[in-house]
Amino acid sequence: MRAPKFSERRQCEQCGKEFTVGSNNRNQKLCSRACRDESMRKRVTVYCATCGKPKEVTQGRAEEFEHHYCDQKCLGLSRIGVSPANKVDNDIACDVCGKVFHAPPSANQRFCSVECANTVNSQHLRKHNAAQKLTRIQRTCEQCGKSFTISPGAFNRPGYDMGRFCSRACQVERKRQIRGEAHPLKVPYVQLTCQWCGKTYEQKPSVAPKSRFCSRTCHGAWTAHNIGRKETSIEASIRSLLDQMGVPYIQECKIGFYTCDFVIESSRLVIECDGTYWHSIAKVFRRDRGKDKYLSNKGYKVLRLPESLIKSDLEQCRQQILKSL
Repeated sequence: MRAPKFSERRQCEQCGKEFTVGSNNRNQKLCSRACRDESMRKRVTVYCATCGKPKEVTQGRAEEFEHHYCDQKCLGLSRIGVSPANKVDNDIACDVCGKVFHAPPSANQRFCSVECANTVNSQHLRKHNAAQKLTRIQRTCEQCGKSFTISPGAFNRPGYDMGRFCSRACQVERKRQIRGEAHPLKVPYVQLTCQWCGKTYEQKPSVAPKSRFCSRTCHGAWTAHNIGRKETSIEASIRSLLDQMGVPYIQECKIGFYTCDFVIESSRLVIECDGTYWHSIAKVFRRDRGKDKYLSNKGYKVLRLPESLIKSDLEQCRQQILKSL
């Protein structure tokens, strides 16, 4: 069974005219749109919840909000608890000048201005400094022997010897005097012998068990000589050629800072086998020129045989070696 339709007669709040309200508009209070517009333009008087000042607002706004405020200042004061009921409780007398000022309860404010607060702070500092002067400790400088006074709190400052020296100059002078051999933590160095060049050198005791060479140059030379690299194909060809010629030679011989492929000591001749790829690099080329200059200063002749010549014509290599001997 269908429910009966809702129908009710009401009186318009704006013009007083009666109208019928159906089930679709049960909350309707005005009879027409014209009355609604007129009601929206109608202004009513409300009172500020903070200062109590009257203010006119539209009827819709008056019905929408429970509390009203005349401006943003009163709204802000209401948020921190200031209202006509507790406004008297927020009137505080300054501890210095006695002036009455307004502050929220949560501020816990004692002074009306920064000047009054600084006055109290200055008085407190003067009393504190006077107490510190009475408790200063008499000390004697460890550097110059001059007497000076120091506050007890200075001993707790990390990294500064205020209790030992009268000034920064004396502290710096003491540190300068105890450097080097005079330093109390100075440990004598250990004498070691380099495993490559035989030179005697000094090293710290903590590093001595692991130290084997006097420099990085000797370390690199020892590594190249003992660990070394595999013999290349062109070096094997020249080695076979020298064996056929019956010429005594030393392979991978160390001369100063450099390792040479073949050295014939009887003729002071150094034979270098230059691979096409590696020795065509600009950096390696410059290193080869420096190596040639170094060996020339040592009294050696340098014969460089390129890879292309060794692989194509060993007889030509034989002729160049015989010519250089």
